[in-house]
This record gives sequence, C-alpha cells and structure tokens, in this order.
Amino acid sequence: MTRKRKLRVALRIRKPALFINGHRVHASTRHVALLACLREDLGRVVPYERLCSCLGHDSKRRMPKHLLRQYMTGIKHTLAAHDAPYVLTVAQNVGYALCKVAD
Repeated sequence: MTRKRKLRVALRIRKPALFINGHRVHASTRHVALLACLREDLGRVVPYERLCSCLGHDSKRRMPKHLLRQYMTGIKHTLAAHDAPYVLTVAQNVGYALCKVAD
C-alpha cells in the first residue's frame, strides 16, 4: 500500500519594497503603502480619508489621526535619512502631500 502525497503549492507573496536613490530601504508594509499612495499624487495633497483607506481602514470607522501622524513621522525620517529628493508636507485638517525638492 503506497501513500499518495499531496502536492503542496507554495504561493509566495513578497512584501512590497521601497527603493530610494536606487538602494533598497527597510520600511514597513504600511509605510510603503502610504508612500505609494502619496507618489500617485505627487505634489498634491492626499486627504486623510484616502490615506487611511490605503491602510485598510474603511470610511465608516475613522482611523485616529495621531496614528496616521506617527506613520508620516516615520516616513519623514526615512526620506531624510536616505537623502531622498522628496519632502512630506502637511495641510492642516486636510491631508499630506509628497513634494519633489527643487533643484
């Protein structure tokens, strides 16, 4: 009597990566998601609601702004530490924007 082995299919989902100036930078999945959302609207303010939704929070249940502020502070430090040619700005009571630094 032989046993039939089940074939296991491994699905590998890789964590999104962040590259700054051509170098891979260690960043959390949430930071990468927020930066991707901000990068789509480079130079324009992205409302708090949209940033929260890119983190998986639905519009019915509001994400506390202080949590979003903590994520953005981490992103600011990451951009500064790697001499990224971008800055993160805040529009009070509206949202955040990723802006390219002028030459």
